[in-house]
Amino acid sequence: MGPDTRLNNLHGAYHSLNNDVLSALRVMVGDPPRLNTVRDWPLALASTAELNHWQDVFPPGKYRLLQNFLSEMVTALDLACHKSMDPPDAVPLVVTYWTAGATAGGEILL
Repeated sequence: MGPDTRLNNLHGAYHSLNNDVLSALRVMVGDPPRLNTVRDWPLALASTAELNHWQDVFPPGKYRLLQNFLSEMVTALDLACHKSMDPPDAVPLVVTYWTAGATAGGEILL
């Protein structure tokens, strides 16, 4: 298999993975068991890339970009585990607010 064919296969695998991760981030928010399963996929691709020396197949800089994107996928999936799709059940608490009052010099502020 030539380098161009391998590179096209790698691009296809990455784009398929990216679509799967984006779908998971839309529909599995707050579901750690399912998100952790999806989280294993970019980790497996990164491990495979390292074991098979993909840096020799990718153009310079593209391999590092691939590793960064895979790392960002894992981070996004980790964050999605802690979010919830449930709407809040009450109005948020107001912890600070502005009121009209007097300054130290006695002027009224509005």
